[in-house]
Amino acid sequence: AGAELFVRKAQIEYHGSAGFDDELQIGVRCARLGRSSMTVAIAIFRGDEHLIDGELVYVYADAQEKKSLPVPDAWRTRIAQIERTRPEGL
Repeated sequence: AGAELFVRKAQIEYHGSAGFDDELQIGVRCARLGRSSMTVAIAIFRGDEHLIDGELVYVYADAQEKKSLPVPDAWRTRIAQIERTRPEGL
C-alpha cells in the first residue's frame, strides 16, 4: 500500500544471561498505539528469572517520502482483538 513500519527506537536492558540450552519464555505485546506509532514491549524469562526487557518504537510512514501516516484502522482493530492487555492509546 506504499506504507511501512520503520524502527524509530530500539532499547534493551539486560538483567541476566541465558545459556545455549536454556528453555526461555518470550513475551511480546503492543504496549502503546499512537496516531502514527506503536511501542512494542518485549520480556524474556528463564522460569521465574527475568532476563531481558526490551522496547521497540515503530513509526508507520510513507515508504517513499518517509513521512508519518496514521496507523490504519484495520491494524487497530486487529491489535485490540489479539492483545490481552489493552495498549495505551487504543
